[in-house]
Amino acid sequence: PSSHIVNPGDLTWEVPENGAPFQFTKNGDILTISQVVSELHPQARDKWRVFLSRLESSPNLVGYKLVITSTYRTVQRQTELYATNPKAAKPGISPHNLGIALDVNIFPQQPGGDELTMDTSKAKWIASGVVDIAQSSGFRWGGSFTKYDPVHFDPDVDKNATFKNLQDYAIRENKQVKDVTKENIYNNVDLVYNT
Repeated sequence: PSSHIVNPGDLTWEVPENGAPFQFTKNGDILTISQVVSELHPQARDKWRVFLSRLESSPNLVGYKLVITSTYRTVQRQTELYATNPKAAKPGISPHNLGIALDVNIFPQQPGGDELTMDTSKAKWIASGVVDIAQSSGFRWGGSFTKYDPVHFDPDVDKNATFKNLQDYAIRENKQVKDVTKENIYNNVDLVYNT
């Protein structure tokens, strides 16, 4: 079947033209939700699986495509973003640095529908149902942050305790936080969830 790749970047949500369900793609390969969540921190995968499944089956999102624009981010990449955009999280304390956050845009499959992007109002994001799905799945929504970031979603972890775990790991390994790899984080840094 023919399809339309929304954003030929690293990780994209692909909407087949034949009306089949949403599909994720990476480098042109079609991925399942399980394959997508496998790229995130192991302790966050079950929460992401639930959230993405609920988005996929939401009647409010029929005819829409979801484009993932950011997942895991190195501290170096976060430093670069922060240098050009002081609204971004400070390096070393972004949930993206832990591999637990996604930034997404949602676009109508056909012209005429509302887009949900960084420039979209809080009211439109809420009206879409995406925010309710996120919060009922145990996620924080960046549209509620002091620095408005409506494309951002992450599981509700205790950031102070989780980042302390990251710092403690770096100290044990005689590293700076910026030098801790994705694999180190995924295998050695425990997430602490808010209850």
